[in-house]
Amino acid sequence: MSNEEELAALLHRVGGVLLGQGKHHHDPARGQGRILHTLAREGSLSQRQLQDMFIMRSASVSELLLKLERKGLIQRERSTEDRRSFLVNLTEAGKAAIGESAGDRDPFSPLSLEEQEELQRLLGKLLHTWEKEGNAGMQRRSGPRGFGPHRGDGGGSGQGGSRGGRGGGGGHFR
Repeated sequence: MSNEEELAALLHRVGGVLLGQGKHHHDPARGQGRILHTLAREGSLSQRQLQDMFIMRSASVSELLLKLERKGLIQRERSTEDRRSFLVNLTEAGKAAIGESAGDRDPFSPLSLEEQEELQRLLGKLLHTWEKEGNAGMQRRSGPRGFGPHRGDGGGSGQGGSRGGRGGGGGHFR
């Protein structure tokens, strides 16, 4: 594999981790994790408040809360101020789940501050050049490797089926 291919494969894998394709128990930007992290930050909230905060339908919030409740991560208690509504709170298990996922929030923690700044500078330089040039000089090459190393027999067109958990249809930048 050429240096260019190795860099493209690494960038693709890093992107997958950052977009949540890696192992994340309670992603703070999505679904159940979003509710858990909001409750940890805001404290007790009503279902209606959660619905309004996330601009979600009542049924969708109810479904997420039911799943969290079944896992023992939240509890719902009738509001003393408005007997028609319930307040949602984290349980101790919910607080522990937030603590377990805290390490997932900073994927750059293995790098020193200087290394993070250098990575930011280099990625910014690449992105600036690519955006300035548009797609000129960055034609995608289709083939059996897609964006990452293909572990198969080397056949295929770079389209379609799965490759070790990664979707096909990608290509390297040239």
